[in-house]
Order: sequence, then structure tokens, then C-alpha cells
Amino acid sequence: DRIVSCISGVKIESEEEEENIIKVSIIGKPNVGKSSLLNRILGEDRIIVSEHPGTTRDAIEIIFKHNSLKLIFIDTAGLRDKAKPKEDVEYYSTLRTFEAVNNSDIVLLILDSTQGVSMQDKKIANYIQKERKACIVILNKFDLIKDNIDKKLFIDEIRYELSFLKKSPIIMTSAITGYNIEKIISKIKEVALQYSKTIPTSVLNAFIREVIFKNPPKYVRGNTLKIRYATQTGVKPPKFLLFVNNPKLMYTSYHRYLENKIYEEFGYEGSPV
Repeated sequence: DRIVSCISGVKIESEEEEENIIKVSIIGKPNVGKSSLLNRILGEDRIIVSEHPGTTRDAIEIIFKHNSLKLIFIDTAGLRDKAKPKEDVEYYSTLRTFEAVNNSDIVLLILDSTQGVSMQDKKIANYIQKERKACIVILNKFDLIKDNIDKKLFIDEIRYELSFLKKSPIIMTSAITGYNIEKIISKIKEVALQYSKTIPTSVLNAFIREVIFKNPPKYVRGNTLKIRYATQTGVKPPKFLLFVNNPKLMYTSYHRYLENKIYEEFGYEGSPV
């Protein structure tokens, strides 16, 4: 009864009203090809493209319908290494970039394949994770290096550098040649489904019992963690609530174990849990 009374007070987030609308922000440093990439996806030149960094200074929303889905792309000004308050244009462009992340369901983090991962890229990744947004990493300009690298090793290196986004898919693309552009839309659909997926309570609890049986929590000073009940309390991002005997007994290592098992069992590619 106590568990039921607690659950009755938990707010379940509903996405029914906008279930077919996906807001996608396009984030990255200046001159990584964000606008060129979006033009390729849209199939037309909707964004002004220039070889000079920082041409797109305002966040621009573009509606793109694909079958039954409605995508709202938010193209932003590039994030520079430092935005000084006295430089008003750059300062407010940076603020709009963070606002775009906050207002999106999925973030496309665009990297320049020829430059690898910079400190600023890591800061962006950290912010995306902090805001609990779904993310797809796009390695643009791949045509410039594709003949000189081992793809698997290259992706492993990128994933290591962007440890904040360990579950995010990585797509190698070229806005110039159109390489892998079609994969971006299909991956957006997949990640959007994962980001809003709901696990039935009965399935979730059966799963929790199984993973505990296979790897029970360790005894600490004569006591051990007991998970009595689990339920999903929200989507975008997926949120789970565990009822336990003592929250202090939920150590980081076991919390990480449960999180990894949830990813293994239920997917949630690109989504923070």
C-alpha cells in the first residue's frame, strides 16, 4: 500500500500531443558544416552557407515533414572556445545555442572529421548530457580522410573522447558528397522512439529481479541493498524510480551496473537514462 500511495503521487510525463513532432537542434563549432549538412538533409539550399566561420548567427527553425513525422530542425550559430560578454553578437549566439539544446528532443552534435574532438566539443557533449538530451554524433567532412584511416579505430577514439555520450550513435557523413546523409533521418527516427519508449511495469520488475539474481548487491557491515519495486516515471528522457530499503546502500558501482543492464535489455540508443 505504501508503494502504491507513493506511485500515485508521481507525475507521469505524457507526450501524446506532440508524439509525431521531433525537435532536432544542430550544434557544433563554427565551420564544421552544420548548415551545409542541413541543406543536404532538406534537399535544398535553405540556409546561407559560407566558407567563413560563423555565418549563421541566429538559431533558425525549419519544419521538415518526412512521411508521418514532422521534424523541426534548429540550426544554430557555432560555439566558439570563448564568448566574451562584450562581443554581443557572439555572446548571444552562444546563449541561443544552449537554448536550442534545451528546447530540442534530439541534438545532432556535428564534428569536423579532419580535426577530431576538441575541448570545446567535449564541453558541448557535457552540456548535452547535463540537460539529459538524446544525441547523435555526426562526423562531417569524412570524405577528406576516409582513405587514410581505420574506421573502427577512428570511431573508438571519438567515443573515448566523448565519454559523456557513451550511448550515442556515431555517423560518418559528408555534406559535400552526400555520403550517409540518408542515415541521419533514419537514425533520428530510431533515437526518437528510444527517447520516448515506455517499459511496462511488470516487464521492468521481472527484469530487475533477474539482474539482481545474477549479480546481487554486496553485504556492507551486515546490511545489503534491497530493491522492492521499480517503475518508469517519465520519458524524454526515460526516468526510472526504484523503491529500496536504504538509498545509502545504492553505491555508484551498482547503480552503473543497473543502468548498463537497462541499456543492454531495452536499447535506449542515444538516450540518457
